[in-house]
Amino acid sequence: MNCESVYVDSDSDIGVLCGRPAIATCSDCGTAICDDCCVECCGQSFCGVCYDYHATGSCLRKPVQNERDVFGSQKAG
Repeated sequence: MNCESVYVDSDSDIGVLCGRPAIATCSDCGTAICDDCCVECCGQSFCGVCYDYHATGSCLRKPVQNERDVFGSQKAG
């Protein structure tokens, strides 16, 4: 089975299949994905589009905090 991820050339709007050997299927849409197109999160494998949706909507990981937020910033003065 080969990777079914599609890359679109923004100049021509033509989609091209990745075609590399697939190592997994997307946990959301079921698309076959290769090592380069696979993004793992929360113990699952995702294609790029589904990962973006997962990361913004249902990701169980906590958001990264800025050090300034963690330690608080105080102005001298």
